[in-house]
Amino acid sequence: MKKTFDQFYKPEEKDFKKIWRECQFIFDANVLLDLYRYTDKTANDIWKVFEEIKDRVWIPYQVGLEFHYIRPSRILEQEKLFDQAIQSLNKASDEAIKNLKETFKNTTTHPSIDEKEILSKINSFFDSLSGEISERKEQHPDLLRINDPILDNLTQYFDGKVGKKNSEEELEELYKQAETRYKKEIPPGFSDSEKDGNKKYGDFIIWKEILDFAKKDSVKSIIFVTNDSKKDWWNKSHGRIIGPHPDLIHEFNREVGKKYYQYKSEMFLQYSKEYIVDVSNESIDEAKMISESISKKIEDIQPENLYYYDSAKTEFIPFVNIIKSKVIKEYDKAIREYNVENMSKKQLISLYNFIDKFKEENPNLFNEIKEVRGKILGELVSRGASTKDE
Repeated sequence: MKKTFDQFYKPEEKDFKKIWRECQFIFDANVLLDLYRYTDKTANDIWKVFEEIKDRVWIPYQVGLEFHYIRPSRILEQEKLFDQAIQSLNKASDEAIKNLKETFKNTTTHPSIDEKEILSKINSFFDSLSGEISERKEQHPDLLRINDPILDNLTQYFDGKVGKKNSEEELEELYKQAETRYKKEIPPGFSDSEKDGNKKYGDFIIWKEILDFAKKDSVKSIIFVTNDSKKDWWNKSHGRIIGPHPDLIHEFNREVGKKYYQYKSEMFLQYSKEYIVDVSNESIDEAKMISESISKKIEDIQPENLYYYDSAKTEFIPFVNIIKSKVIKEYDKAIREYNVENMSKKQLISLYNFIDKFKEENPNLFNEIKEVRGKILGELVSRGASTKDE
């Protein structure tokens, strides 16, 4: 049965080892453009992989064309994020102050809690973060005016390894083929059928270039790396990617008669770590984060989520670890400074419920302050009180 329905079967381990050992690696434009979103550490890991496979890389002409068209906007998008990060921090600061005031609005004053001092620390902390981001903005190179190291590296690695440009006549024929396929939802490209003009045909043209390139005698197998998540590239079930779209593998087998597989960036790095060269888990995680957040709009981030930086998995990647670690450290320190033994029962209940709300909204970060919650609960129990308002 496997021989008849080969497109539905994942290659065995021995097959994967052989593919990775001898294949040609082809990259989509979105993978190359994401290099502008990665931290230096992740980008360096990718360059390390590229250096090991530099004799086996190739891109379709259409990929190169899309990369060069989109590159300026990607660079400017990253520069704009500095200002958006500062604006979001200002909103987060306002939200933190609002929450704190709400927590203590119905409590009596207490010698162990200086609300004004805490509010001052919050303002000082966020001002410091905003200043740090502003400083980084000043240090960030203008890649459209000076040498762009990412472009320089890609130019070097793909020198002489780009597909040929299609003539106008060839393109017109490809457009006709694409229209016929899109009506029947034959992948790839039909998910882009609503795009304007000839942009809708980009994925199909890339696929045709891959097929033509793979027919060369020197090419033994193909691995295509793309961060396109649409259903015309992948076999999906319940939101989970199972593998490449079976129709793509079937067509590749029929037209070329060789092995084909594809990955998103994070899995490419994961398997590169296994078969090529060591890659840090942090780089793999960041590639996954970027890949999953491509379509997420920065404007959709809620201030409270940005403040704790748990669900704000967006292009602010250079600042994620800085903001997340500092916010939690300072927030945790502020709570730990509360002398729960000297707090009133009403204050304890209020603070306990506030932490519970934090737990519900930020489950992945709750471990940072669960010790404080336990301490408050222990104090309430010792007083024979519950966590409910009386």
